[in-house]
Order: sequence, then C-alpha cells, then structure tokens
Amino acid sequence: RVQKYVPKNTLVAQYFPTEDVLYIFLLDQTSLKTRQVAVKESELARLGGKFRRSLCRVGDIEEESLALYRYLIAPIEKELQGKEVLAVVPTGSLLYVPFQALARSGADGTPEYLIERFQTVSLVKSSDLDILDNEVSRGSQGKLVAFGNPDGSLMSALLEVKALQDLFPNASVFTGEKARK
Repeated sequence: RVQKYVPKNTLVAQYFPTEDVLYIFLLDQTSLKTRQVAVKESELARLGGKFRRSLCRVGDIEEESLALYRYLIAPIEKELQGKEVLAVVPTGSLLYVPFQALARSGADGTPEYLIERFQTVSLVKSSDLDILDNEVSRGSQGKLVAFGNPDGSLMSALLEVKALQDLFPNASVFTGEKARK
C-alpha cells in the first residue's frame, strides 16, 4: 500500500530488532525485500546509547558509528546502489540513533558518514509517506511556519526552509535576522 508513495531514487529501510535478530524491511518503487542480521536487540541498544553519549565528545564517535554501520547499513548496501535518498524507519532503541552520523571507513581510512552519501531522513512509520504525499499534493490544510539560519552559519537550513516554502506557498518563513527571538 505504501509502495506507491515511495519517491524515485529512494529506499525505505524499516528496522525491527528482536531479542536475537534484527529484521530490516526494504521498500522502493518496485520491490519489497527483507534482511536478517544476527545481532541482539540488547547489543544495538548498548551501542546506540554509547554512540549518543560519544556525540558530545568531538572527534570521538568513530568506534560506535562504525559498529552500528556494520549492523544497520552494510547489510543493505546493495539496495542503496543508485539511490539518492534513504528513508529510515527505526523501531525501539534505534529511534534514538542518529543514522545520518553512521560511518563506514573511507578509501583513505577516514570516516565516510552516511549523510555524505545519501539524503537521509527519519520517519516515525512508513505510512508517513502516504501522509506526506497527500499533504503536498492537495496543499496543507494548516499553516506552516518555518525558521532557518538565524545567524548565517547554517546554509543547509536556509535551503531546507526555502524548499518548504516551495511546497507550501502560503507558509510563513523566517530566515536570518527574522528567525531570531
């Protein structure tokens, strides 16, 4: 049912950890596949917690990031080929993992983060694709207010807010000085 709402060049990966196995459900415009990864839910929760704590220490995220990448992204590398967007639907403790910061070892040995390779978005549930498609196609029934780049240091935030304004022409958008308190 949701497949018809998956955008072109997008892979939706829904993660479902169980006591002994991680199930990954993969959906794109033409197929539905599953992967099983032999990792305990408790190990994913331990690594995820350690990873979140390490984000507070600059330059100290590699070990946990690489370990989580091996469990969460490496098993779906084949399906990611040719894709531009990875839509992640995490479950359980994986809800707290910033997938964008997961990394593999690059050709020169430095970390290559997922966000550097793919536009990476997180969804609460895969049926959110249906809701997003319907909201955009019929126009929002509510009012969108967006704020971006208050101090000039977040160029991507500025681009994101402008993209929202394109989708929702009646939005109230505040950028730069106007995005401040």
